Amino acid sequence: MFERVREFVGIDNLNKIKNTTVLIVGLGGVGGYALESLVRSGIGSLILIDFDNIDITNLNRQIITNSSNIGLSKVDIAKERALSINPECNIVTEKLFLNKETINILDKYKFDYIVDA
Repeated sequence: MFERVREFVGIDNLNKIKNTTVLIVGLGGVGGYALESLVRSGIGSLILIDFDNIDITNLNRQIITNSSNIGLSKVDIAKERALSINPECNIVTEKLFLNKETINILDKYKFDYIVDA
């Protein structure tokens, strides 16, 4: 599936990508597109955090949204979309608003990079 990425970066770097975990906080306009790019680039593991549900006002600017998923959890829909692209991606979700009261949830995860979206 990632033949083109392998051509650009080489097999060793593709393996590094596949063994990388990225935490994405926020799955709206920026976070959704970051998720899409990472999944299509071969990232092996993702941790997705968002507290919100999809709203009709999201349709014009958020890639994970469509008219059939209004009202559903953004983390659930994002995970479903990502797995439909790469079923081998390991994805963990947390439906919460990340702030100083909830930040300790990250203690149970190991990640290499953070996308603060």
